[in-house]
Amino acid sequence: MNTWATWTTQGILSGHGGVRTVEIGVITGDLTVHTMWIEGEARLTVQYSGALDWFTVEGSPWPPRTRRRRARCTSTWSRP
Repeated sequence: MNTWATWTTQGILSGHGGVRTVEIGVITGDLTVHTMWIEGEARLTVQYSGALDWFTVEGSPWPPRTRRRRARCTSTWSRP
């Protein structure tokens, strides 16, 4: 079965330590997160809100093994 979903969450303020990305290291401040859920895998990218460039969140794609972990992953990234 080919399942997918995608959503973007704007206005996330990074916590202490920011968000580590593959391309440029840690970014902090007002961020926008884009989540792609494809075949049970969470693929996360992040950008400075209002910017054009997107960066891969380190560790992405992330395959949650259980429904509980999957729910925790999506709710953590969906909070404003």
